[in-house]
Amino acid sequence: MRLQRLLLLTLLAGCIAAAADQNPKAFSGTWEGKYKDTVYCVLKVNAAEPLSGSMSVGQIDTDDAGDLKSAGPAAGDGYPLVNPRVEDGKLLFSWNDDSGDEPVKLELTIAADGHSELRFLSTPADVKIKPLKLARKD
Repeated sequence: MRLQRLLLLTLLAGCIAAAADQNPKAFSGTWEGKYKDTVYCVLKVNAAEPLSGSMSVGQIDTDDAGDLKSAGPAAGDGYPLVNPRVEDGKLLFSWNDDSGDEPVKLELTIAADGHSELRFLSTPADVKIKPLKLARKD
């Protein structure tokens, strides 16, 4: 009987954790990426139904390893997130800066320290970029 309760509690805790991982409110707010005191990325996420948001990114350049080597300031209100959704504890979305290029697929994950990583899931073959570190502004 005691073992059954323990198994039931473990299963229940797992279900609660899985539900929390799917909560869009965890991603809600404004996230900023900074490089040498320049805010080069502003990601705004609105967790209301339906999930929505926007992102503004300045000019960024990376070295051959994919690390940032320069970044210009993000400007304007940005462009809308396309098909934002939360899956497996990650915010997944596509985004296009209206340049006529194919939308880029991205994922945002939140670390235990409250910062996040913005990972590029699709980039042109000649572009290498490591995940960008973002901090919640509000």
